[in-house]
Amino acid sequence: MAFRFFFNDAVSNPVDIHLFTDAAPSTGFGGFYDGRWFASQWPAEFFQLPSDLCDSSALRELYPIIVAALLWGHEWTRRVIFTHSDNLAVVNAINKEIQDLGSTLRPTSNPSSTLFGHHLPAAHAFYNLTLQSQDLILNAVSPNTLSTYWTGWQCFRRFHVFLSIPFPSFDLFSTADFLTFTSSRLYIRSPSLKVYLSAINFFHKLLHGSPHPFVSHPQITLLLKGIKRSEPPLTHKRLPLTSHILSCCLSTLRSGQYSPNISQTLEAMFLLAFFGFLRVSEFTTPSTTHHPSLHPCLSDITILDTDTLIFNIKRSKTNQFGIYTPVYIFRLHSSLSPYEPLQLYLQFRLSQGARPHDPLFISESGSPATSHWFHFHLKNVLSLSGFNPAHFSAHSFRIGAATTASHQGLPDHTVQILGRWSSHVYHSYIRTHARDLFTAHELLASVFP
Repeated sequence: MAFRFFFNDAVSNPVDIHLFTDAAPSTGFGGFYDGRWFASQWPAEFFQLPSDLCDSSALRELYPIIVAALLWGHEWTRRVIFTHSDNLAVVNAINKEIQDLGSTLRPTSNPSSTLFGHHLPAAHAFYNLTLQSQDLILNAVSPNTLSTYWTGWQCFRRFHVFLSIPFPSFDLFSTADFLTFTSSRLYIRSPSLKVYLSAINFFHKLLHGSPHPFVSHPQITLLLKGIKRSEPPLTHKRLPLTSHILSCCLSTLRSGQYSPNISQTLEAMFLLAFFGFLRVSEFTTPSTTHHPSLHPCLSDITILDTDTLIFNIKRSKTNQFGIYTPVYIFRLHSSLSPYEPLQLYLQFRLSQGARPHDPLFISESGSPATSHWFHFHLKNVLSLSGFNPAHFSAHSFRIGAATTASHQGLPDHTVQILGRWSSHVYHSYIRTHARDLFTAHELLASVFP
């Protein structure tokens, strides 16, 4: 019979190491590994043991395994040792004890330190409250973040399966090698790796009630920096959807390419997204299931006066606590004025019997307009308008609004307020054209006579 145990959590292929040992009580013991062997008589100390130990066949079978580890253990680092033994007691002992010993680098979960370590019976007094507590803990992060964390966690699991190591291993080797593996083999870039590392830290908190011990390790920090420096630079994949492109898209919608209802819906969505500097999650739903407390409703748009609308954002990437953020929409002296199309859209929906808590935007079937639905129609409208849809996404509205505002000379602090940015990250949204640099140089040169 055979068994295997882990000398280290970050292991190699399970068939890398085969160790054969045997023992004869009357003669001695021996072992064979990788073309090398040893054999010896029993040491004199063996016969000085109490009779129950001296006569133990399990102890005698275990002894040559220990000798083999002393002789060749330095070669077994990060390997699986597949050992052949004819003693069932030794097999059970190794499989139960030594494998656990080899995993001591992984933090053990103390059930009293984590709510997720308990499996209470349904009749327990704490059962329902514990389930509610677990749900509230998971609710501490947004559904999108939780979904992203789950993706990272599954990638971490697949890494363990690929290397045949016990899951989950939280030691420094496993953490570092996971980052290197996903970077070099899966070509996942450093920003995503940081998110995956946050995911591992999140699940460590759930499983063990404490932060991951190596997330902030200096070598992990240096590893991420090294990965980032080794990555080829990325060019901007998403182009800004500027006011000019928006105008072309609106002309397409008004040309009869779509049904009147869908044209009206998309025009209202396009204008709201652009002038509101919106993220797609702020005016669509992630699925066709509508939750009025989470997702945009008709009641989220109110008419302040004959020239002003207010769109209240319930939740966003930077606001997870449901604090309404007002976005002002004005009547403008322009063909791009967002006020009139949004007002007409609201009037039409209400005339069709829509209720205040119904979805703000709906699809052809009457279900909530999801981000996927919006992306699909945006790509189609861009294509019909003569633009390559591969260069744009829903986020292009936010990028395009910031770029247009900058090109029109709006002060930085105004752009920051319009986009609801709390830091200077908005600079990365602004795409600078060569002609803008030329104009700047001309302005610099105009200082001198």
